Amino acid sequence: MSALRDALEPEGDRGTMIATTPTGYQLNAPEDAIDNRRFERLAAEGRGALVAGDAELAARLLAEAEGLWRGPALVDVAYAEFATREAARLEELRLDTFEDLVDAELALGSQEQLIPRLHAFIGSEPLRERARGQLMLALYRAGRQSDALAEYRAARETLVEEIGIEPGPALQALERAILVQDASLAAQTVGGTAPRVDLPAGPTVFVGREDELAEAVRLLRSGRVRLLTLTGPGGIGKTRLGIEVARAVASDERGAVFVDLSNISELELLAPTISSALRVSGGGRPAEEALVGALQDDPPMLVLDNFEQLTEAAPLLGRLLSSSPQLQLLVTSRAVLHLRGEHEFPVGPLALPALADDEEAARESPAVALFVERAQAVKPDFELTTENVADVVALCSALDAMPLAIELAAARVKILSPRELLARFGGALELSSAAQDLPERHRTLRATIDSSYELLDSAEQRLFARLAVFVAGWTLEAVEAVCGGDGVGDVVPVLGSLADKSLVVDAGARERRFTMLQLVREYSVERLAALSEEEDLRASHAAYFVSVAEAGESELSGPSQDVWATRLDAERDNFRAALAYALGSGDGVTALRLAGALRRLWQLHADLGEGRAALEASLAAAPQAPLVSRAKALNGLGVLAAEQGDFDAAERAFEESLEAARLLDDDARRMGVVTNLGNIALFRQDFDRARELYEEGARLAKKLGSTFNAATTAHDLGLIELALGDVGAAIERCEEALALARLGGTPQLVAACLRSLASAIVIRGELERAQELVEESLAIVRRLNEPRAVAECLETAAGIAAAAGDGARAAALFGAAEAVLDSIGTTRLPERQPWVNVYQEAARLKLEPGKFEEEYARGRNLALEEATELATSRRVAVSS
Repeated sequence: MSALRDALEPEGDRGTMIATTPTGYQLNAPEDAIDNRRFERLAAEGRGALVAGDAELAARLLAEAEGLWRGPALVDVAYAEFATREAARLEELRLDTFEDLVDAELALGSQEQLIPRLHAFIGSEPLRERARGQLMLALYRAGRQSDALAEYRAARETLVEEIGIEPGPALQALERAILVQDASLAAQTVGGTAPRVDLPAGPTVFVGREDELAEAVRLLRSGRVRLLTLTGPGGIGKTRLGIEVARAVASDERGAVFVDLSNISELELLAPTISSALRVSGGGRPAEEALVGALQDDPPMLVLDNFEQLTEAAPLLGRLLSSSPQLQLLVTSRAVLHLRGEHEFPVGPLALPALADDEEAARESPAVALFVERAQAVKPDFELTTENVADVVALCSALDAMPLAIELAAARVKILSPRELLARFGGALELSSAAQDLPERHRTLRATIDSSYELLDSAEQRLFARLAVFVAGWTLEAVEAVCGGDGVGDVVPVLGSLADKSLVVDAGARERRFTMLQLVREYSVERLAALSEEEDLRASHAAYFVSVAEAGESELSGPSQDVWATRLDAERDNFRAALAYALGSGDGVTALRLAGALRRLWQLHADLGEGRAALEASLAAAPQAPLVSRAKALNGLGVLAAEQGDFDAAERAFEESLEAARLLDDDARRMGVVTNLGNIALFRQDFDRARELYEEGARLAKKLGSTFNAATTAHDLGLIELALGDVGAAIERCEEALALARLGGTPQLVAACLRSLASAIVIRGELERAQELVEESLAIVRRLNEPRAVAECLETAAGIAAAAGDGARAAALFGAAEAVLDSIGTTRLPERQPWVNVYQEAARLKLEPGKFEEEYARGRNLALEEATELATSRRVAVSS
């Protein structure tokens, strides 16, 4: 012990590092004197520098951390129970630190020196995919593209042989990028496809906020902030600022997608709503799992707007950030999210001039500029003058310079001067002490809306409150059906008056549609709650949207399918609200009618998970519902389950629906269900059973005189013949089906018949006609926004190209089709696989070894517009 003290403790400092205790000796070494603690500190600091973009500092710190290792951790006590886990943890951290150091040195251009080190590292750690990717990137940057691709093949062979899995998405994406010589490989990160920017256009000029805009953009571009939350009271301008920030960031190097959460309050709808904005469908997978997968490679910035009612779901955002290292989130919310790594960015009122009577300073003030701009929108001859400038500044100040409050006040300039506005609003901006629990700014804004409300007559006030029953807008027909009657009179002029007073806004849709600003609607909801008629209004709202859904259901089975699909999609949030009310109030029959009527819409737009959950909940809530309603809902449930690939659940639902149809002696319903059961048999390749069921459906269609169902069964029988290789019979059936579909089918059915016929006649070499058919089908399904059908059209066009000897174009189109299926989280229907296999092999035979995979990868990275152009151009695809 004395010798140990001599080694560790300087002369005169005896007892400082080694203390004597009643039970023995205790080591009190400083943190930095213990090599594993020093290593962990240096590794963390190096990783932080790497994330911040300081590659030089990161390399220095990480190299110092790595240099502390002299062999395995805790080797002298390796077999002691206490040391086993700690040694494993330190070893894993050492491997991570080496890979961090490689990233830093790659950023510094040291790829040549890294190659032998990476080869040695992988020799001892062959399953580390991150290191494999680093070696591929180093080889590529060193001008050795073929060696980089060979390294990918070696990695894949090792992973498959050793643990039976394919390389992860990041390694696959890197291989694709190397194949097409993606320019972004010269940078520190691996790029993907062209960025998608999907942000709302500003309805008015963006006024002020230049400093806030610049600072928020700087934070996001720095790389140090991945979750930026714009906070502030309602009406402060968070949404508009967020959109402009995202637009500025996206314009440089990355995409951005806006996600409107203002109408979502159920926590479980957060992931599906984000997925919908990203055009991602679960396809049978949990929504969060599908979303995580979609955000793995080069994700766009997500702008999540109006998050305050979903703060309990905020941990989802943390999981998304953890699973996707490149992801950035820009959130607007009245409350912070309390997540690790969150950077709060408070959004305050607009700036006011220091002196109220300084006309030039007032003109440059964002608050006054906004007032003038909005005032001129309703009164074009309004001007800021020496006479009114002080009143305008005082009014903006009294409104706390909050954008929504200023806009509401400016809208009154048509009838009131700034001085009159100030006199009317200035003394009533603060609420009484009875509401002292409200936030300060919210009290001021509430007073502004109070003042607007007090200017309404009794009919306007009543209609204003009743409009709160709608979610995300309404049509004129809807407001007349739900909100007319006692106390309102003729709805049209009253609604027009509310629009003139800026409490209702034109949503600008193709069909005339109206909505409210979110904060105004919240105020309207409070007014509705104060009315004794709220329950009746919500029941009326549910009944009306059941009628809309049922009217649309029949139209979705006719020639106006595309028009009605768009119209019904606009009412998605109203349908959700009606369904939630019906289920919550115990009205299972209404819920069942609504869910049953919406099945075709959910199927068309691949909203399979939401639709299936709604049907299951409605069926459970209405066990005693009329048998006809249950039969319809069960059939719909089976269709959606089958689309998700859950064939067993689909078959159970269809069998129960069929039994109900037999009890009802309903041949029309039985016809549809037996055809659907035929589809299940076809998917399982039980062709005899499928033919038996389809032929039964055809007999019933003939008996009932149903052209639509006759076309459907003829088409389905054609698919059987095609699968069995009887091309002549397949063409005959598909020609019959197409003629019937054009006579009495839907655009969706016409499109299906067109591409099935094309798939058959291409086998006979009728390539020109096949191309014409698939182009017509593709135009229809693009208009309908039917992603699975789009993928099938691209596959069919690929087969035509392969038959024509254009292997490169065929490979790219096959890749593009797979990308579309991946985007909705589903796979190819089983009966199409043999046909696809034949033409993929034909394309391969036309190409040099490896060329098919190269073009296939290029096709996967095409935007949908590019893939459509390739499918219809009839030109040979040229590799990038």
